Amino acid sequence: MKTAVVEYEGDWQEKGIPERVLGFSKRRLNAFHVELLDLVKRNDRFVFSYVFYSVEKVRKLRRTALRRQFWSLPLNLRLVSPKMMSVMEDKEVIVYGNAGEPEERNLVKAYLTQHRIQEIYAPFYDGTESVGEERTDGSYPELQKALFFCQRRKTPLLFVSVRELMQDVNFLNLLEKSLVDFRCVDFPWFCRENLALIKAVVLYEKLKK
Repeated sequence: MKTAVVEYEGDWQEKGIPERVLGFSKRRLNAFHVELLDLVKRNDRFVFSYVFYSVEKVRKLRRTALRRQFWSLPLNLRLVSPKMMSVMEDKEVIVYGNAGEPEERNLVKAYLTQHRIQEIYAPFYDGTESVGEERTDGSYPELQKALFFCQRRKTPLLFVSVRELMQDVNFLNLLEKSLVDFRCVDFPWFCRENLALIKAVVLYEKLKK
């Protein structure tokens, strides 16, 4: 996640910075979220500091980087069964994935009802454009946004499916870096506790080729 702090000087103490001014900076910085960071008075003027958040471009990983990640994984990895995972009931969640089709939407609704979970945003989704096992854009901008709001709201992330995602190391790295808890509707073993083990298998398969 990239951040940029922009200062505005003016006498808008009560009203704040006009939306058109913030909107211009937001478009210029390609930001998806903006918030007030600080407000101070300098002489007779007010200085507003706003922080703008935008997604990062993720570089395609070379073989040497994959090998380095593989050998940096701990050797004492064990699979955690769904029954042993931390309870995720009576919580709010953010959903990621294609929940627009009736079948997928019904599965998500059933999962939310079963675990007494409330969805607090419309689902985030990056689409399914891919080349072989790797996406043409490994940055996952919508996933980065979903993880950002999960961190802000201190809520878990619920995947509709990871069938098209698990073979992409960039995807796994984003989850690893975020420290957000997560689950998956159609693959109950997919959770933070098992992430390192899943990543080890994916890296092993890629390095064999």
